[in-house]
Amino acid sequence: MQEIRSATRWSEPRLASEIGVSQPTVNRILNGQADCKASTLRAIESLHSRVVATDVPVQEGAR
Repeated sequence: MQEIRSATRWSEPRLASEIGVSQPTVNRILNGQADCKASTLRAIESLHSRVVATDVPVQEGAR
């Protein structure tokens, strides 16, 4: 998540929206305080592959 956030500079609410969880959940994950559901982990992995692993810039407002 930190790598995604660094690459996109998205806010916690934007990250939450992108992966389909609440902002407090994103905050807990970023601070190492939460275990993820399998579906959340898959969503994070998918977003990571789109925005970090491909080195393709994500346009603001794009999903």
